[in-house]
Amino acid sequence: MLIMMNYPQIHNGIITWRGYDGSDDEIFMYDIATAATTPITNNAYPDYNPQIHNGIITWYGSDGSDYEIFMYDIATAATTPITNNANDDYYPQIHNGIITWMGWDGTDYEIFMYSRQPTATAVPALTPIGLIALVGLLSAVAVLSIRKRR
Repeated sequence: MLIMMNYPQIHNGIITWRGYDGSDDEIFMYDIATAATTPITNNAYPDYNPQIHNGIITWYGSDGSDYEIFMYDIATAATTPITNNANDDYYPQIHNGIITWMGWDGTDYEIFMYSRQPTATAVPALTPIGLIALVGLLSAVAVLSIRKRR
């Protein structure tokens, strides 16, 4: 029996959430069509922040020494570690097979990306400088858009 449930997400009739099972936080899913609840994780470490898109659930969880990013494919019922390093990785997001997250690189936090394509590897996608440039570009586009409307 789950004592506490939180952070629900839904996509294509599948609901995922984090639930406390009496010893630690685990990830669960509920299929609306079949009314079946399935535990996605069942380990001795806490798991957090489930996200779902197109049959893939991603979350971050402890591996006993730090936090890593994991992925569960509903079609194959397979769990895959996305990261496996000595640094903390947090807050994954997923869309169309691309997973992004925040990870510590030993100096500061960076944004990383993983693509489920056959040749995919976890690589840095945007650095803080890249993010600043992107925000600057979007701000410039917004200003031009506002000026054009007047």
